[in-house]
Amino acid sequence: MEVIGMSWRSTIGIAFCFPFSIGYIMLAGMAWALRDWWKLQICISIPTVIFFGFYWILPESPRWLLSKGRVLQAEEILRKAKKENRMLDTKDVSIPGSPGGAATELLSVEQPTSKCILDPCHVLSNESVNETSVGGFTVTSNGNIVMDEKPPATGATMNGTNAPASADSDENGTPGEAGSGGEPRKHTALDLFRVSHMRKVMFNVFLCWFVNAFVYYGLSLNSANLGGNVFLNFALSGAIEIPAYALSIIVMLKFAGRRLLISVAMVSGGAACALIAFIPRGQFANDWPVTALSTVGKFGISASFALIYLFTAELIPTVVRNVGVGLSSTFARIGSILAPFLLLLGDKKTGDFTYPMVICGILSIVSGCLVWLLPETARQPMPDTFEQAKRQSQSSKKRASSSS
Repeated sequence: MEVIGMSWRSTIGIAFCFPFSIGYIMLAGMAWALRDWWKLQICISIPTVIFFGFYWILPESPRWLLSKGRVLQAEEILRKAKKENRMLDTKDVSIPGSPGGAATELLSVEQPTSKCILDPCHVLSNESVNETSVGGFTVTSNGNIVMDEKPPATGATMNGTNAPASADSDENGTPGEAGSGGEPRKHTALDLFRVSHMRKVMFNVFLCWFVNAFVYYGLSLNSANLGGNVFLNFALSGAIEIPAYALSIIVMLKFAGRRLLISVAMVSGGAACALIAFIPRGQFANDWPVTALSTVGKFGISASFALIYLFTAELIPTVVRNVGVGLSSTFARIGSILAPFLLLLGDKKTGDFTYPMVICGILSIVSGCLVWLLPETARQPMPDTFEQAKRQSQSSKKRASSSS
């Protein structure tokens, strides 16, 4: 998400899940063809070797490099992006403040308005310039780099002076962004819990990731207990995710923000799972109402699971985004580990899995309601520092109170 501009963030943030759904469907076909668990395990494990090559193929995030003060590397990546995008001009790019760049203070909060280098504005004074968007940045025809969203202040305090911030926290209790000597401070996972607003956000996000994974894999594994062919049920369980992702993109772009969409998806999916408790068994062919409600639940939780990746990345500042998303994913893995044990509460002989589905439904509804306590991030700049994350939370509360 760090290399995607604001206008494409919503689409790309969900679209990356489509291959996951396709792989899900292919897994059902491979299981049907092989019928041997160890052969299937080998077939799905060998392709992961390709990921080792990503280290040399994928570029580092320029936003993250800038937050760490590694300006020259950020410049080099942006030059390559400029070349790959076949920009018409041949002028070089440079970030002011870097060796060879202009004399403007690098990443200073108070940038001159005539040339908003690495600043939120896209229009540079009144000059007529040609601009091309490159991974969340705009590289102009005069060789300057304009960041689509405000970057972190490294080596500069919020009042525009060059006095280094505290290595632990500023006067507002927010972890400082610069260490001794004005060098960018090295942040850790503990920084996520040192400030109250970020701590509340993270605990809520952890619960949301846990519930999403727990319910998602619980419903996926339960597809084997539904009436009909087990391979077909598993494939359909994966296929239902495609319209869930597509509808999420459309609704998010046209009508709703992150919170509303995630909440509606989780509450509606959870309600569908909970309603299974009121469906009598053996009254319908293959218990099709149970299958239908399970499908609705899978639709909802698939949409919310895809959205939570994007939402989490937008909530956590750049300086600890990798750590924060990684921690959140860890809680999701805990949920996926516990999901198979959930099915032990059902009765495989009679095919009654009411209790597991009701538990999934209740957890999903509760977490979906708690999402409203998180700040809205739609059409907002991604925070690069803890201070920006705090302001994001405060502005979200103000918008919510003014609209009500």
